[in-house]
Amino acid sequence: MQMDLRLGAGVQTTRGEPVGTLTRVLVDQVGEVEEIVVRLDAGLGVDEVLSDASEVRVPTELVVEATERGVTLNATADELQAYPEYVEERPPRRGERWSPPPGYTVSDLLGRLALLLGGGANIPLLQTEYNKPEGEHQISPHAPALVGDTRVGEITRVLYDSASGRVQALVLRGTNTDAEYLLPAELLEAVADDAVLLRADAERIAQLPRFQP
Repeated sequence: MQMDLRLGAGVQTTRGEPVGTLTRVLVDQVGEVEEIVVRLDAGLGVDEVLSDASEVRVPTELVVEATERGVTLNATADELQAYPEYVEERPPRRGERWSPPPGYTVSDLLGRLALLLGGGANIPLLQTEYNKPEGEHQISPHAPALVGDTRVGEITRVLYDSASGRVQALVLRGTNTDAEYLLPAELLEAVADDAVLLRADAERIAQLPRFQP
């Protein structure tokens, strides 16, 4: 059975209770969907909630259905609260000394200091949370799709087989258009944390079939 994980889709329980919004799809190095990330916003949507709405990691075994209408989970709102939180950045905890992550530059620091000074002295620098398994990568809303160094669009959906967990295709929204195209898994070269890298040239991208939900 093919599941259609539309980034930004509403998430509900099998009883039809809105519980959140699909914000990320987590895949491993061999192209299998491991978990999804659900923002527990009671279905208000990614752009409609305060930034402090928590996000949790949900195993794909709980996904009963994923279609154009949204994602249905075999879990209650209370049960979802107990799943591990997905955190990329957070304020430092009491007694915790901030240390720069690998690759952190002076420009990064100055940028954060500018945000800090603009927002007031009581707002702490954010601490990066390193809690993801090795080899795990995320596909998030508006993730750019790249052919070499050229952006050819953004990823809007992940289509995967519920039995094997294997990604079957991605859906690509072209640059400067609302048209969406079906991107077969064999054209997927790698998933980085900031982009999806494609094994194709411009001619092959132009030949992709239109996606029909």
